[in-house]
Amino acid sequence: RLVTQHFTPKAIMVYEQRVRQLANQFLDEVQGRAEFDLVEDVIRAIPPMMVGHILGVPEADQAHLGRLVDASLAYDPNSEPTQLEDGVRKGSGSHMEIAQYIARLLAERTANPQNDLISLLTKAEVDNLLIGKAHSNHVHAFSVYSNSAGDPAHEHLVEGTTGIEQ
Repeated sequence: RLVTQHFTPKAIMVYEQRVRQLANQFLDEVQGRAEFDLVEDVIRAIPPMMVGHILGVPEADQAHLGRLVDASLAYDPNSEPTQLEDGVRKGSGSHMEIAQYIARLLAERTANPQNDLISLLTKAEVDNLLIGKAHSNHVHAFSVYSNSAGDPAHEHLVEGTTGIEQ
């Protein structure tokens, strides 16, 4: 219920326009090439940029944050121990950078709220607890989960987080 105002039919129409704009932008970038990879060159960047847009991540930072989320998920828990350790190390570094970024964005949105989910979460209360101030790690987790939705490695992120919380 907390975030429903960002998913009304009117809001979805605005998001659809943004998706079309991004698709056209990325298609323009590959125009004239003899070959290109539709997924890598056009489609892959759109979901994290849209999630970033909805969360309130400035457009200039959306692609970078999307790459960090990808890096945080880029490990296979079934891989060889040395590969797993390397993947976890890289993922942990990406999580730290995301956490630092989200902490800065939370502070900025607390001081200067916008019409976005991060601003909403800075003011949100659950059981009389102000989420944004008391638990910025929850906003960070929400941001990572949102950005990773639809990623095949999302399941691994959820499994890993569940293991850490236990």
